[in-house]
Amino acid sequence: MATQAQMRQWRAAVEAALSAQDSAERYERRQRELRRGTNGAEGRPRPGPQRFDESGFPIPQPIPGFMQRVGRLIYGS
Repeated sequence: MATQAQMRQWRAAVEAALSAQDSAERYERRQRELRRGTNGAEGRPRPGPQRFDESGFPIPQPIPGFMQRVGRLIYGS
């Protein structure tokens, strides 16, 4: 029969192994997201509507200035 000290050692070893496995799975999931280009995009704002010229090609959108971005963060929209 195992003593209390042996049980604690085994419990610590099992917890460490499970933690390492969790970390490895999270790392692999993150790498897959990065390769696919989905790297956590669900929490980010989506780009605004695109504008197109008369032939159907997208027109490059201007990058908003710092003050506009801060204003949107503060006041919303």
